[in-house]
Amino acid sequence: MKKLLIFLFLTVSFLSFSVGIRPMLFEVNAKPGDTINEEIFLDPEMIDKNVNVELYQFIQNENGEFSFLKADKDVFPEINWINYENKILVPAGKNTISNVKIKVPLNAKPGTYNFILMMTPETVKAKTGISIVMRYAVRISLNVSGISRKKVELKNINIIPDQDKKPTIVATVLNSSDFDLKTSVNAIIRNIKGKIIEKIPLKTAYMMKNSKNEQKILSKNEVQFYGTSKYLVSAGEYRVDVFLNYDDNQKIYTSKIKIPKNVFSFASGKELALKLNPNFLSYKLYPGAAKTSAIRLENFSDFNTKVKVGGAEFPISKDKSMLKWISLKTKNPIILNAGRHTNLITTIRVPKNVEDGAYYGKLLLNSYTKDSTFLTQEIVNCEVLIGNTTTNATVLNYNYKEMNDSGSFSIKIKNTGDRYILPKATLNISNEKRESIGNFGLSSTSESRWLMNGESTILFGDTVKLEKGKYYFSINIYNSDEILTKYSGILDIGEKQ
Repeated sequence: MKKLLIFLFLTVSFLSFSVGIRPMLFEVNAKPGDTINEEIFLDPEMIDKNVNVELYQFIQNENGEFSFLKADKDVFPEINWINYENKILVPAGKNTISNVKIKVPLNAKPGTYNFILMMTPETVKAKTGISIVMRYAVRISLNVSGISRKKVELKNINIIPDQDKKPTIVATVLNSSDFDLKTSVNAIIRNIKGKIIEKIPLKTAYMMKNSKNEQKILSKNEVQFYGTSKYLVSAGEYRVDVFLNYDDNQKIYTSKIKIPKNVFSFASGKELALKLNPNFLSYKLYPGAAKTSAIRLENFSDFNTKVKVGGAEFPISKDKSMLKWISLKTKNPIILNAGRHTNLITTIRVPKNVEDGAYYGKLLLNSYTKDSTFLTQEIVNCEVLIGNTTTNATVLNYNYKEMNDSGSFSIKIKNTGDRYILPKATLNISNEKRESIGNFGLSSTSESRWLMNGESTILFGDTVKLEKGKYYFSINIYNSDEILTKYSGILDIGEKQ
């Protein structure tokens, strides 16, 4: 039987693992000549355990992702500043403390210095054929004070086609300072006359993957920020304003960009005929209350339109509908001319005899040409909360399936609360010795769709391939980032047929 060796790196980003080493991150401010002493706590297991420690550098890829490289004193001379134990014995049942000392030289330059202590507990090969090597990347981020200019600059800006040939802004940003800096980037596309066409937040691959609004850029590193245009409709010359925000500073760059013909797939006039903000209304009200709202409607196309406003129900019981509570204070249909905007004014009036709970409805906004040809539709989801409401979910069943070189785990869940949820889950699998094999994400094929009270959906995700044996699993179910419930069970993997 082939032995499968799996390396699991645990860093400060992977909080869902049950780690035996803490803390995973030290943020330290110091002056030249200072001595810093830190303690790392190691939790025991049922047997004696040796932990090997090596020094790594913290590096960054162009997409914003972080990785590790074994420290080389020729490249990273600060290796001489830090003293640590190369091997730590953690006795069975006894908490252990490992001391780390950093001596900052008197002639140290101001800046950020990152030390990665890669801590690897020694492991015994598993009978299942899967050997798990758990590595803990403990980061010490040392900021040495002094006179130094913090500077982030735009190196380059371009527009390229994405995988769907949509026009995508690419901004290459360099942190030329000696400090690591958190940075955000936004762009405004204007026509040649200066009229705003679109505002686009630019994000790195790391930001998109981790739902971040800022990107930490390591000193002397450059990363690429991306943003895809929704409203560009043709080739030609455009002006792009780029706003760089970092360390309470802002820089603005302006560039002229020529978009060639026959390269990009532009948005159609139909897609641009109606855009609205917000597309979700949620209010906590009381019986007899009234709430008036304004929804901004914009026509980015080059032709005049009319917008008809209607309603639709969610798949809920009629007594939980609030559609009849909504009245329009704007003439319906609405005339919306090319390049213009207007407001749809709505009022929600709650009946005096309504019971506690969550109530829902949808506003449907259909855009048409002047001769009544349908163009596009936008939806505003509406929610009113009365009194105490709940969000909850229940696991109905689960399943593990072996794929070619991996596994697939799925669960069926039901929304048992009052409110809608946007469910997702994390899955942890451990072997018979309760040693963690890995942590995996479970998601729905319809993540953006609200799961209403009483509805069910399947969450699934890929896992490692499990050999014959007994496994334990635990699941955390979330509504967006709010944990709803936990579920655990046992998997018995039999002989392959």
